[in-house]
Amino acid sequence: MTAVHFDSYTEARAHLKALLDAAETGRVATVRRESVTTAIVDVERLRRHLAAVSPSRAQVVGEAGGWSIFIPGLPIVTYELDLAGGRILRTRISHPVDRSAYGPSIWGHILRDQLQVDEATFWSCVQDKVVPDRGTPTPPPEALPADLVHLLISRVGLDEAEVAMMTKEEAVARLQRYWTEGA
Repeated sequence: MTAVHFDSYTEARAHLKALLDAAETGRVATVRRESVTTAIVDVERLRRHLAAVSPSRAQVVGEAGGWSIFIPGLPIVTYELDLAGGRILRTRISHPVDRSAYGPSIWGHILRDQLQVDEATFWSCVQDKVVPDRGTPTPPPEALPADLVHLLISRVGLDEAEVAMMTKEEAVARLQRYWTEGA
């Protein structure tokens, strides 16, 4: 197997097909740009190689409406939770995941400053799946779907106050009347 190497970006660009063909067939494919040489590698071949030489120990767990990924034994684990209004609660545990090196002070800091809950609320969430109140407004049980409200206002021409007073059945009926009768 012959290697493919180009000594400049311009030369590599002019022979891009040859460079990519070499990478796809597993041949060495490199480009030199000033003092740096870069290898071009087929991504699937690289993924298979990395998986074979260093299998992942990553674990994925579902948590309170989101997902967390961690690798046991690594010193830092980050958990994130997206909240309404664009806020993100983020906590990083910078001690061993097995809890062998952190005590009440770091635990209190994580609960108070990063998760913004007290201990009772935290354990209620973990054990009983009771999600803490984060100020997220809960829609009333018969709230109108947003797309229905948008159509009533933008297409039918109703004002917001009128739409706000409608039940879901009334809103659907009004939109159906608009589509069938044009009024």
